Amino acid sequence: MSNVDNLSQAIAASDKIDTATKEMLQTFLEMNRTGLEQLGPALGAAFFRTLNEQGPAPAFDLVAQSLTQDQLIALLTATGAEMAALADEQAARAAAVRQFTSSLAETALTLLIRTLIAAL
Repeated sequence: MSNVDNLSQAIAASDKIDTATKEMLQTFLEMNRTGLEQLGPALGAAFFRTLNEQGPAPAFDLVAQSLTQDQLIALLTATGAEMAALADEQAARAAAVRQFTSSLAETALTLLIRTLIAAL
């Protein structure tokens, strides 16, 4: 089990976090899983501790200062790949909706033409 999974379980079990915040944190963890796992346990723990105590800007500054250039490139590459996958997924959904709408319009037009022909 990864640190992200452990953190996710801790968030789910917490009685100090409201449901909406839990859902937001779970979504954040899942969307950034690869990047967070690349941070490693110590830096990941420091990131979330800083995020909790000081907010997002200092937490991300901590990560930026702690990574080597190669680690930063790997993190950005992984994040870019995840964002590209999300964009591809959204594009596929949009294409499916367009296709469904087009089929629906064709069916409606066909029914309208048949009704007009039958009325003549």
